[in-house]
Amino acid sequence: MSLTYLDWDRDGVLVISLVGEIKLGKGTGLVRQLVDDFLALGRKDVVFNLGEVNYIDSSGLGELVAAHQRVTRAGGRLKLAKLNPRARQLVHSTQLYLLFDVFADEDAAVLSFIQ
Repeated sequence: MSLTYLDWDRDGVLVISLVGEIKLGKGTGLVRQLVDDFLALGRKDVVFNLGEVNYIDSSGLGELVAAHQRVTRAGGRLKLAKLNPRARQLVHSTQLYLLFDVFADEDAAVLSFIQ
C-alpha cells in the first residue's frame, strides 16, 4: 500500500493526515516532499496525524526523524498524533518519544501549539 495524505489548517497549525505505509521508496519520498513544500510556504507548526499509517519501516522512521530536524532548524515544531499501537510501540522502543511530542489525538496536538 502506498502513502497518501490529506492536509488542512487548524487554528494556524498545519495538520497532515498520512494514510498507508511510510517505508523506503515512495513513502519516505512523499514525507520528504511534504516537509519541503510546507517549509517553502512558511508553514512551521505541523502535526503529522499517523492514525491511518499501518506500517513504518526503519527508513520511514529515519525520514520522520529527518523531518523533525529540518523543521526544527527552520524554527518550526513537528508533532505526532494518533499513533496506532504498533507505531506507538516503535516510538517507545526506539526512545523517539524523547525527540517527538506525541499526542493521543489531533485536538491535543493542535492545542499544544496554542498553549
